Amino acid sequence: MSSILAYFETTETAEKVKKILENKGIETIQMDRISEVPAQNTGEFNNPINRAYSLAALTNTSGNFLGGDVGPLLSASPASSGYGGDRVGSRNILMTIVTSEDKIEECVKIIKQNKGFV
Repeated sequence: MSSILAYFETTETAEKVKKILENKGIETIQMDRISEVPAQNTGEFNNPINRAYSLAALTNTSGNFLGGDVGPLLSASPASSGYGGDRVGSRNILMTIVTSEDKIEECVKIIKQNKGFV
């Protein structure tokens, strides 16, 4: 068995590809939304000792009194400045496909025909 990681810009496109692949007999397909920044506060998970919500929180406020704002992370992205990268949030749908070796090429072709990135 082999796996394919494919990225899509929209859930609708990913769902369309998923249905096509399922109709072709591919059974193991998982879809997840991914992001460069956390979707929730991860302070306690990152550092349970001082509860620093970010590096800036640790150096500026000893880790306390911050609610986990991800604004600085978003502004640090090259896509935010307009000088490089895709737009923010581009290709944030990850599709993981597990299939036999003989179906890999066909799956990749379907993904690319539907504007997916492998």
